[in-house]
Amino acid sequence: MDHYLKILPAIDKTRPVFGIRGRGLGPGEILPKTVEETAREQVDAIKTVQTTGPFHLLGFSNGGIIAYELACQLVEQGERVTYLGIIDVSAPATDVRYFKTLVAMLFPGRILGRIPAFFERHLKARPDSRLHAGVLKTIRTVFHGAVSRSRAKSLPESVAETHAAVHFREEALEKYPEGSRQNIRVQLNASRMYLPHTFTGDLVLFSTGPDPVLFPGDVTRGWGPLITGKCKVIAVPGDHSNLFDEPQLSVLKEKIRESLGAGR
Repeated sequence: MDHYLKILPAIDKTRPVFGIRGRGLGPGEILPKTVEETAREQVDAIKTVQTTGPFHLLGFSNGGIIAYELACQLVEQGERVTYLGIIDVSAPATDVRYFKTLVAMLFPGRILGRIPAFFERHLKARPDSRLHAGVLKTIRTVFHGAVSRSRAKSLPESVAETHAAVHFREEALEKYPEGSRQNIRVQLNASRMYLPHTFTGDLVLFSTGPDPVLFPGDVTRGWGPLITGKCKVIAVPGDHSNLFDEPQLSVLKEKIRESLGAGR
């Protein structure tokens, strides 16, 4: 929430602003296991203060992914989402992560597991290579032809445990308070299991730079192909860890202010 409080001055004082507190932050609360479940609860929360659109949504990092699903659900309900802003997060590369999960199932153990791990390190060392782009394109073609036909918006729970084991690194939690680490683990795994459907509208991405590993050559970092409208990429300085520190914060606030003003 601190991040959102920092950018609040960028919002016109005449525009009502509401922050959504997610379930799972209080004692005894259980965090939703999927992005769509989180978004459903937040749609209900939004409609307690604004019953109908147009809606303006803005989310940072994992909150950007939830904002995307919020926008999709609101549109599915016949509402208008006239502004969807996402701050410095790539689209969920669920297809690539699912492929890695299947590989982990096919190559179990320390010895066999080294084969795909070696290949992955080679690709990541040369993210701009044709081989890397070709592998990602093949994975995505096969994945979307098979899995994305489902109406579900998350991978099945049957792969959740293996999926989490493959993609989650416990050391990533060390920067968070010990009491919140389990919730962070659930939240990140939910985003990695999420299957984003098409959003019928425009999207604004505030980006600190491209994602050459998961989306080589795509300045929209995977969001462009997911929407029917335009994906406007606004460059902001810094990186994901210091974007909300000065002087990067002042630039981000100004870019948000300009973007919202243009979207009126």
